[in-house]
Amino acid sequence: MSEPVEQPPTPVTAIAKVEAALEARRGNIETLLPSWLHGQRAAAAARIIQAARLAVAREPNLLRCTPQSIVVAVQDLAELGLVAGGPGREAYLVPYGDKCTPIVGYLGLLKLAHQSMAIKSIVANVVYERDEFDYLEGSNPWLTHKPAVFAEDRGAILGAYALAVLVSGGVQFEIMSLAALYAIRDRSRAKNSGPWRTDETEMMRKTVVRRLYKYLPKSPSMDGAYGMDEDAEDRAPMPLASEGALQAFVDREEMRK
Repeated sequence: MSEPVEQPPTPVTAIAKVEAALEARRGNIETLLPSWLHGQRAAAAARIIQAARLAVAREPNLLRCTPQSIVVAVQDLAELGLVAGGPGREAYLVPYGDKCTPIVGYLGLLKLAHQSMAIKSIVANVVYERDEFDYLEGSNPWLTHKPAVFAEDRGAILGAYALAVLVSGGVQFEIMSLAALYAIRDRSRAKNSGPWRTDETEMMRKTVVRRLYKYLPKSPSMDGAYGMDEDAEDRAPMPLASEGALQAFVDREEMRK
């Protein structure tokens, strides 16, 4: 008599295993939460676990990941005070084979940056073809962006920028062209799945915030988010500007004279 063939777990069984693994680590998640959540740890842990359950239920590919890797990813994000999935889109759980990897989202980076005592405010936006956008670098830098919010069509995406105002009064900004943003995306393991597929403009904002962070005062939480990110930005070469883009820049500068 032949041996019975073991059947793969059903989605319901797989979800149940993930839920059981998360519940078993509820105490660990509460302990890992940052100090600023003191007094709210139980409620915060409940939100984190519930959001992770929903993320797994909504993304079938996460069911191919081991429950242990999902728990580890949730714990890594909990240590930063971030929720994976949910309406806040602070972070994402992304499957790579049978391993779940945490990816910090744009809103998660902003949340961590706003907790820094050295950063007064930080913002990032995508620039479209019909927006009014200009900037100046040097000893007296400035940046202005007037979105064409009332236009029926704002046109194609040109790039994105991030701007931070420091408590000291200084201003730092970073600008990335669409080619530079896509160069980062194309080097990411998540380029065809996860947030690059579902929330592309959010990932553009997040990418330019990450680039800006190199020039901002450091904080442990931001360092943690920067370190865990899997977008491989630091290994991506900057794309060269095309002749057309360079000529357009020269023409614009000549018009200012």
